[in-house]
Amino acid sequence: MVTEGPSSWAILDARGDISAEHTADWEKMFSTYYRPGGQSGYYDFKADLSTVQLTDYSDKIVINHMTANPGRIVNVEDLIKRQKRYGKRVKNL
Repeated sequence: MVTEGPSSWAILDARGDISAEHTADWEKMFSTYYRPGGQSGYYDFKADLSTVQLTDYSDKIVINHMTANPGRIVNVEDLIKRQKRYGKRVKNL
């Protein structure tokens, strides 16, 4: 997964051409491990669904991928919020 951000579209559009040095580094460090056939998507950070803030950084992470059935995203978001509340109660025991 390649993430350029957190940046607004205006910042990304205004950055200009990428230098030859950057492109060479990209090809050396990334393209040797890249396997074609991926997909792209747009992700929106929702602080009320996250266990950390957008500006919190770590060298160790766990990512949970969930796919909601059509028309059920509200139920999934509600479930995540309830799990967060329950997790806080368990930590305080």
